[in-house]
Amino acid sequence: MKNLGDIKEGDKVVYSKLFQPDKVLEVTKVTKTLIICGTMRFNKQNGFVTGENAWNKAQIHYPEDGEIEAINKQLLIHSVARKLHILDPVDITYEQAVQVREIFNW
Repeated sequence: MKNLGDIKEGDKVVYSKLFQPDKVLEVTKVTKTLIICGTMRFNKQNGFVTGENAWNKAQIHYPEDGEIEAINKQLLIHSVARKLHILDPVDITYEQAVQVREIFNW
């Protein structure tokens, strides 16, 4: 598994934040001390976002095998559940979310 010191532009990383589903971000720039993904800046040593409160820290890490696919499935489920006003995304499966997205052309 790669560490954050080996990161380069164009790599995909997993963004994790308390009480939010994980997201996949693309690295847009790497400096000596920072990893930049769009407008977000992360410390290159530990992956934590810079300039946020300590209790709600977000961070990035290299994805493990299959993690990006699992995150994308989870994001689709959450997105469809939110649009259908389903309070608990666990109530629908990935296959159901794909079918709903195709029916409504989202």
